[in-house]
Amino acid sequence: MDFQFDEVQQSIRQMVKAFVDREVRPVAMAYELEDRYPAPIVEQMRELGFFGFTIPEQYGGSGLDEVCYAILMEELSVGWMSLAGILGTHMMTAWMILHYGTGEQRDAYLPNMATGAWMKSTCERATMYTPAATMVAAWISALTGVGPSMASGSQT
Repeated sequence: MDFQFDEVQQSIRQMVKAFVDREVRPVAMAYELEDRYPAPIVEQMRELGFFGFTIPEQYGGSGLDEVCYAILMEELSVGWMSLAGILGTHMMTAWMILHYGTGEQRDAYLPNMATGAWMKSTCERATMYTPAATMVAAWISALTGVGPSMASGSQT
């Protein structure tokens, strides 16, 4: 199979690579050694639309495909793997809400997630032991602070 990246995919690689070379590589080691959260870099990632890459346009995202997302993650990882972790957990949560949440949940949460205004992540322990519908409820609970608690099984 001969796979060629299309123009959009090539542009994304160039844009992310330039961002990483300019903004991430020069400071990644300092953040890592100081064990500091890279808030200024994450803010730039928000501004560039990284947090809404695969979220559909109807929710304020870019609606890009998984190949574009893979390119984004690959280039971020080249610069600093921790940034890919921040984005990856956020996008995993958005994907679960998109595919398993109710229409009301998608309308309520995905627009803020698409802009990065809400940065959310999943609970690995919950994903190991919980059916998908319950996981979504737990993530929605984590977003809102209301609903079932995964830790105690109680309502908060």
